[in-house]
Amino acid sequence: KAIAILLISAIFLIEGSLHKYTFTDAVIVATISPGIDDLSIATRFIQQQGYKKSSLWWPVNNTVKNKPIIQLSYEPITIKSLKDEGYQIKLTSTSVPTVHIHGQSKRGLYFGIGKFLRLLNIENHGNYHTNNTRKITISWDKDIVSYPEYSIRGHMISYRSISNTYDAWDIPQMEDYIQDLVAYGTNQIELVAPDGHSDPHFTRSQV
Repeated sequence: KAIAILLISAIFLIEGSLHKYTFTDAVIVATISPGIDDLSIATRFIQQQGYKKSSLWWPVNNTVKNKPIIQLSYEPITIKSLKDEGYQIKLTSTSVPTVHIHGQSKRGLYFGIGKFLRLLNIENHGNYHTNNTRKITISWDKDIVSYPEYSIRGHMISYRSISNTYDAWDIPQMEDYIQDLVAYGTNQIELVAPDGHSDPHFTRSQV
């Protein structure tokens, strides 16, 4: 009984320290620093990944003032313990909440986006099929500074007759899968060479 009481008390303490912010109608702001490439691909990445998770599309708007903001940027900065491919996620709230996802490199920005998306909560209100209203929230207590523990984080993909399900995928499904791998921190992909065997599930030629 004593252990149960301690666990319940700990849960209430954790929940009490978290603040809930809403990003349902957020806009994306891409911050371009001198010498930094265009962030249109990263912007599209968070839009597509966010849509898959919530069925809501965050527009790009660098001038809006009265909506929650998701700010993207990347460039090497001096932060203790932040290595290459690392990222920082900061959330501030004055009149509207603003989350700043900053990558130590371009890859770090993608991995930071993936972490932010995994922290989101999707709430459904109303009838799911006819009158569904979705709400995107995040529970936040402190900023995040993180980087991958291992420099190589690879995944094998094969388009051949003895694979699990890859042989039945079309190109959009394969691209979608690779984007999911990036969102979870993958930085290398090994493509296994065709084995020369035919397969009734192939949607494209192996070559």
